[in-house]
Amino acid sequence: MAERQQNVASRILREPELLARVGLGHTRVWELERAGKFPRRFKISPEGRACGWLESAVEQYIAERAQQSRAAPCSGGAQASHV
Repeated sequence: MAERQQNVASRILREPELLARVGLGHTRVWELERAGKFPRRFKISPEGRACGWLESAVEQYIAERAQQSRAAPCSGGAQASHV
């Protein structure tokens, strides 16, 4: 179990995989990051342009959102919030 947690913590998700995993669009992820409501991306290489997210932080975000949605289920339609 500890080995699995260590592997998850060290894995980096690039944007296409992140978007598929969380079900949000690029702009919404960016907005949530800026508001401090989504894990922040980081540069994979100090001199490079490539960015990614730690899989463990993204999994924690998903788990927290699932927990919150159990308390207040999504009503569906246009009123549903993805915050």
